[in-house]
This record gives sequence, structure tokens and C-alpha cells, in this order.
Amino acid sequence: MKTNNWLSIMLLIALLVCISCSSVKTSILFKNYISNDVTVNVESYTKKGSLKHNESVLIPKGFLDPEKKPASTDKEYTTIGYKGGNIKMKYYPTGGNSNFTLDPLVIPDSRRPINFVQTLTGLTMYDVNDGKQRLMQLGTDLKFDSTTVLYRMVDISPLIGSLVFGKMEGNKLVITDNYLIKEGRIQFDKPSTFEQNTITEKSLVSALKLSIPIYGSIEASMTSSSLYKITWLISYYSFNSNISTSTLLATLSPEKKKELVDALGILPKGLNVYIISSFDVIESGVFNITKGTEIITGGNVAVASVFTGNTAYTFRADDSQIISIPNKAYNIKFVEWETVDNLLKKLKPADTKSAGDFYMTNPIFIQPNNIEIKIKED
Repeated sequence: MKTNNWLSIMLLIALLVCISCSSVKTSILFKNYISNDVTVNVESYTKKGSLKHNESVLIPKGFLDPEKKPASTDKEYTTIGYKGGNIKMKYYPTGGNSNFTLDPLVIPDSRRPINFVQTLTGLTMYDVNDGKQRLMQLGTDLKFDSTTVLYRMVDISPLIGSLVFGKMEGNKLVITDNYLIKEGRIQFDKPSTFEQNTITEKSLVSALKLSIPIYGSIEASMTSSSLYKITWLISYYSFNSNISTSTLLATLSPEKKKELVDALGILPKGLNVYIISSFDVIESGVFNITKGTEIITGGNVAVASVFTGNTAYTFRADDSQIISIPNKAYNIKFVEWETVDNLLKKLKPADTKSAGDFYMTNPIFIQPNNIEIKIKED
């Protein structure tokens, strides 16, 4: 009986020694850059694939440093590895049901302690308010609103340095014609560049297009069943004219002044004279719209970008569309000078008649340009 007890004790000691010889102290430093708390499930397997340890550890969320750059929250965790085995890890961001697999940690055939750094990054929780704020900020930066209309620069350029003849109809200036006195040139410093990206959905873009019409083209390329990554690069500048009416008229030669008098004489009565004062310009712009692809829960985190309560998404270049904004002008503002009749009286000597006075039996009509310029109300 004593012999049997002795043998049992020896076998137990041998087993403990064997286990001790095969185990390896493993320290894992988790560095969490994700803006959510993360629970990591750690499973330790032997060389033969037997699960020996199954534990979970909570890693607090990352943060932004004083320069608004992502910074990690670090937490060191110690577990037991087994020679020739591996440690498998999955993590679960707080706020969702999705989990993601990290690459396994292979344990070498050595009893030397292991120190390993596991970085958690590249994955964010979908934040609808963040997407809304970024898209609205772009509208603010570009001075867009619900009345914004984009015009071709080729239609606006001739109005710089011109007298513009038209009439207000409601809040619109309907232009009948313009008379170029001095060719105006746009001089500006280096344009402002707006470069940003966001994750969003169709319903949000649909709501924003009511106040920022440019988003209508983006909405047309979206469906309601997915998230989208929108990246933009837009070059913008603002034009302000320093040309006054007195400066314009002072540049006229006697021949040009007579030509202007003749032009004024055949314009419809009751028109006013305007000069362009300012407008905004998109020099160039590109929106890159990438449709999100759902990935299987438990998939490799390297392919994931963003997650919701139940779904994770990745964004591939093959699923992208590009929408370009050509050179456009908008928010055109005019300064009203005086009526055509008053200007004609100032320019025309008492003994001079205009072309319209001589040919009233066979009048000449200037065809309207049919350009409607919307005036932004203060």
C-alpha cells in the first residue's frame, strides 16, 4: 500500500515537472489606439492543439494627444504559453457585437520568457454624428447653402470689368446684357485646399443635400444597404473686385464712350446698371465614394475598417466611384449703380443723339443672355 502511494506521488511530481518544462511565461503589451474600449479573449494552446487557458482582458480606449494625433492606452497582460503551441486572440470592441481575429502568437520550443507587443488600431465605431459634422463643415468652408447655384466660369468671366444691365425679379438678378469696358483678370493667392474623409450613409447625405445641393450627385451613387467612405480634395478661392464704376468709365476713349451711349440707347427702359463685386470659385474638386463591403464576424481585423452594432465593413478601391467638380463660380454678388436712363444722361451731351434715337422706325434689339444670377440674401 505504501509502495502504491509512493508511486502516485512520484508520478504527480513527474507530471508537474513535465508541465513546468513545457510552459513559457508570456507577457503581452496591448497598445489600444481604437477610440473604444476593447475586450481581448486570449486562448493558449499546446503543441498538440489542446486548449489550456482561456481568459479575457479589458483594454481601455485610445485617445488624441494635444496635437490631435491618435495615442494609445497601454496595458500589460501576463499568461502562460506552451512550447511549440500558440496563443490565439480575438477582440470585441465595446458598443458592438462584432469580434475580430488577431494573428496568432507562435510559441517557440524554448523556455525563454516571451515579450510581445500587440497593437490594436485601424478600426473605428461608426459615428453618424461625426460624418454629419464633417460634411456640414465642408459646406461651411465652401460657403454653400440651399440657394447655391454653380455657374461655368466661362459665363461669369465676361462680367468682370463690365457694366451689367438687368432687373431684379424677386431675389434674382435677370441679366439682359453686359458691356465690357475693361477686361478683368482674377488675381488670387494660393487657393485654399480642403482635404478630408468620412464614413456615412445615404440617408444622411439625402438630408444634407437640401441645404448643400452639391451633395445630390453623391447621393445618386449610393444605396441604402451599406456604409460609404467619402474622400474629397477641393481647391477653392474667393474673388473680390476692386473695380469701381468711375474707374471703368475713366478708361473709356471718346470712341468707346460713344459706343456705350449707342448701346444704352437701344436697351429696354427701366433697367438698372450693376457691376460684379464678388463671387466664390471651385478651381477643381474630386469626391471619391467607396461602398463598404460587409465582412464576416470573426474575420481578420487587418481587413476591417469600421463597425456598427452588428456589422463590420471594409472599403476596397475596386468599389470606388469618382465625381469631379469642374471649374465653377457661385455666390455671385452685384452692386447696383444706377438706372440705364440716368447713366445715359450723364454720358450723352445735350446735342448728341444715340443710335436708338436715329433708328426708332427700325429699332435694333440686343438679345438677352438669359443668365439668371441668384443673389444671396443677407
